[in-house]
Amino acid sequence: MRSILFTIFFSALLSPVFALECEHMARATTTDQKNMAFDIAFKFLQYSPEEIISMQTTEYVSWKSNQIGCLADVSHYAKVIVVKKDGPGKRCATELDLYAKDFFVAQINYIRDYKPRNTKTICYEESESEMASRNKCEQMTACPRQRDGLLYRDITANCECRPLYNMVKFDEVSERYEGFYNPKKEFSKPADIEDLF
Repeated sequence: MRSILFTIFFSALLSPVFALECEHMARATTTDQKNMAFDIAFKFLQYSPEEIISMQTTEYVSWKSNQIGCLADVSHYAKVIVVKKDGPGKRCATELDLYAKDFFVAQINYIRDYKPRNTKTICYEESESEMASRNKCEQMTACPRQRDGLLYRDITANCECRPLYNMVKFDEVSERYEGFYNPKKEFSKPADIEDLF
């Protein structure tokens, strides 16, 4: 009985009707990039939210493999840049190449695996304008707490109180990945990106 249900399920997954339904599944490219920057800043570099000045992803690309119906394992690449305070009048910028993979098909349970490479950190004295921005924000009252968490003063946005998650700058590439989960569409690994998985 199980094998019959399994066969019916996979036949449905591979049917043309199911492929059309995949068209309505959107790629969360913004969320993916923000999560990549967040995990690097807080898990890999182990910075605290109070230290962070900015987080950014650039050169973001992703591709799929091991597709079954609308499910596929998704690989990502981006340069991640995290800038933090390093004592009075100093900042450190860490840049790295981040390879990530979301295992939706190849693993029993969903996991995301990260492989950071080419990590470089440069520390430097703040310019006069950077120091003025930081001093301005630090002299202001603390941001109010929201139901969904703390707000932080965004030094790069005139000290506006924002959730830390919204402070990540990212590449707007959602249009590039329309129809990503359609089994008939190819989203292959770019030739100039390593495959570390």
